[in-house]
Amino acid sequence: MQNISPAEARAKLENGSAVLFDVRSATEYAQSRIPGATLCPADSLNPSLSRYAGDKEAIFYCGSGRRTELNRDSIVACGFDKTFVIDGGLGAWSKAGLPIDGTHGGLDLQRQVQIVVGLLVLATVLLAYLVSTYFLIATAFIGAGLFTAGLTGFCGMAILISRMPWNRHRSDRPGMATA
Repeated sequence: MQNISPAEARAKLENGSAVLFDVRSATEYAQSRIPGATLCPADSLNPSLSRYAGDKEAIFYCGSGRRTELNRDSIVACGFDKTFVIDGGLGAWSKAGLPIDGTHGGLDLQRQVQIVVGLLVLATVLLAYLVSTYFLIATAFIGAGLFTAGLTGFCGMAILISRMPWNRHRSDRPGMATA
């Protein structure tokens, strides 16, 4: 798997020698994406994905390139003969002045998690003040979850929220790249 610039990726896409995969969430994909990209969230990468490319090269991207790099092993396991990662992801593509599609401006997953966590902390603190100090245990549990998510990069709440109906995209249906 090699890094390529947005300009190199665009050239490969325009000459038809490559297919493009977006490894971000369905919500992120709906908000903004590179035209022609197929949604394939990082947690849905599997060996059958290579059937979408045929004999073409595969180009992957995310928002900044970090998520794609973190999933390098899963991408390699998809079985493509030649894979590339857009260096800097969608951010670099945008900075290069290349076209971006988008359909709506829903809240990104990180903001949704922040809203839910903020409400949970507020509710448990209020309940501890008004009802019982035992609710502080729930507040501590939420803090421990945030701490663990920060250390490991794994956020169970983000996974749950990403599966909510408002975060589902039509390409999440069977028969699409995420199937």
